[in-house]
Amino acid sequence: ALQLSYAGMPAAEASTEGSGRRRGIVVGVDDYQRTPYGSLTYCTADAEAIAEALSLPQYGFEVDLLLDEHATRPRILELLVRAGASRDLDVLAFFFAGHGDITPLSAFLITHDSEPYREGIELPLLVQLLTRVSETGTAAIAFLDCCKSGSASLTQAAMTTGSLDPDAVKLAFSHGAGSRAVLAACLADDNAMESAALGHGRFTHHLLEGLYGEAADASGTITPNS
Repeated sequence: ALQLSYAGMPAAEASTEGSGRRRGIVVGVDDYQRTPYGSLTYCTADAEAIAEALSLPQYGFEVDLLLDEHATRPRILELLVRAGASRDLDVLAFFFAGHGDITPLSAFLITHDSEPYREGIELPLLVQLLTRVSETGTAAIAFLDCCKSGSASLTQAAMTTGSLDPDAVKLAFSHGAGSRAVLAACLADDNAMESAALGHGRFTHHLLEGLYGEAADASGTITPNS
């Protein structure tokens, strides 16, 4: 089941002022440098497809695409911290496809350079960084196609669960300046699934359907802050 968590004002209530710059940080990891995190099949394809969609003129994102050996903990954190320090972004979109896990230390997005006791990006840290970004007036949205991704909920009060459908995608994009949202492929104790028939993770497949128009309103609009 999809988990959607959000905090902040709807776009209709938020300021529409801004530079118009939109930044995407898109990560896909199929190959891992150590066990027990074995190879996946469609995560790099997921990331490439999301990067292509966000780069379309109607979205207008400048995208940093990190695949496999480039998807390291330091590099991902560097880009997130830079986004938090920026004062000229309207929207930050973060996408991750790969392994997710919960260890005795935390819940993690598993990066290519995963090591014992340093598995990747801690989900509480990701939420903290998204919050820091939103405090600059930037709308921050994260899409997590990995197991245990529901651990990244922003607040229990603003959390809903269900199937990933166009309304869920549209809701994530509808919150305005200074807001943040997380769309997770599954609950905190659940697993995300890949599909050979779809050639993508199931979550990413439906997310792409939404981005390519099935989540649009009558005017064709689902872009953030539009």
